[in-house]
Amino acid sequence: MRKGSSFSGVVTLVVIFCVLCLSVFAVLTVATVQREHTLSLLTAERATAYYEADSKACGILKEVLDGGSPEEVAFTETSDGRLASFSVAAGGEQELQVSVLLAGKGAAQNAGAGQTGAPEDAGAGDAYRILSWKLAYAGGWEADEQMDLFGGFEDSPMGLALPEF
Repeated sequence: MRKGSSFSGVVTLVVIFCVLCLSVFAVLTVATVQREHTLSLLTAERATAYYEADSKACGILKEVLDGGSPEEVAFTETSDGRLASFSVAAGGEQELQVSVLLAGKGAAQNAGAGQTGAPEDAGAGDAYRILSWKLAYAGGWEADEQMDLFGGFEDSPMGLALPEF
């Protein structure tokens, strides 16, 4: 028997091990790529929904500033002017919440007249300030049911009990 034959068996085992490792890494890479692709599609969907809601909110704000009174806008009188608040669905369980302080001449005139609509002559020259323009969770929330994680010592195999105080 030749001495070199045992060396070729070790090389074969190392090659088999390397091929096996590369195969496992290839499978893990494919799985990661699939997850990342799904995540990128979800991210693109959420971004599209947000920008559609943002565009709609800009349209509503423009309508308010032009003197309109959209039905989704709630007006509140404050010491600084009129506060216009509304929200726009932004996909899934999210909404874009907007609050704008109208402090122009139209806000002051309508506030004195006791009108509930938007300022009629609030134009581009009137002052307004965006107080909030944020994405918020709008879905329902329910508290988790209480789980009994510790049943006490009575059920233990050693028969231990809690001390009484």
